[in-house]
Amino acid sequence: MMFNPDTKIKNKGFSFVEVLVAMVILSISLVVLINAQARSLDLVGRTRSLDKATTLAISKMTELLEEVKQKGLGTLRDEENGEFDQAKHPDFRWRYWKVAVPAPDFGAMLNAVAGTSEEDASNQGNAALLAGPLKMIAKAWGEGLRELHVEVKWGTGKNERSYELVTHLIAQDAISQVQGLIGSLGGGGQQDAQGQQNTQNQKAPQSQQQRGGPLQ
Repeated sequence: MMFNPDTKIKNKGFSFVEVLVAMVILSISLVVLINAQARSLDLVGRTRSLDKATTLAISKMTELLEEVKQKGLGTLRDEENGEFDQAKHPDFRWRYWKVAVPAPDFGAMLNAVAGTSEEDASNQGNAALLAGPLKMIAKAWGEGLRELHVEVKWGTGKNERSYELVTHLIAQDAISQVQGLIGSLGGGGQQDAQGQQNTQNQKAPQSQQQRGGPLQ
């Protein structure tokens, strides 16, 4: 076979436009993948920070509860803040504060139970007897029950994040006082019932004599 130098060999390859389109598609794909990877890394970092904040908050709450157990509720300030060990937990801060828990309106409850009709006269009398002790219970409630908040923060500015724990604390003397008041209410109710029963037993023979007439 003889080679003819005049014969033109056509080698078909990629045009410049095709290569340019491929580069654009590859660039867009890389940008999307890089953004997804960056979001994944950010999410992992936030999760780790949240886990650390949860652990630190539980540790701080346990520390405060132990202090209350040993020294009493009055030793805690109404609010305090500080930092954790910055060598181990850099950029992590804590704050706690106490909030008074309002007592229920026992008077309104008693009025709702007692009613206003004449048939509820006995209930109104019982409500009047309970008003004083329940007022003392409400006072002990207000003085001895507190809501304790522990907050852990990290980051600054727009990147600041926080995690909060909440629990309730009851002073030991308030518990004893409320138990004593409840015990007195129970004892008083039993004494009132016994007194009413004795009064009925004393009145019964008199009414029988009046119905029986003079003795022969």
